Amino acid sequence: MYSGLKHSSCSQYINEKHYSLDEVQMLTDHRRRESVQRYASVQLDAKRRLLEGKEEISY
Repeated sequence: MYSGLKHSSCSQYINEKHYSLDEVQMLTDHRRRESVQRYASVQLDAKRRLLEGKEEISY
């Protein structure tokens, strides 16, 4: 259950609040960025906006 909550929280920060992976890493106290990537699934709409240049990519 813990990883499910962590996954949904990270996904919500990225997909609904539009936080970057680095911001989510700071909020959730992950040590490695790769850990955040494992939990945070970016929705198709967010990917489309990035590809169309409608959003900046923040690192």
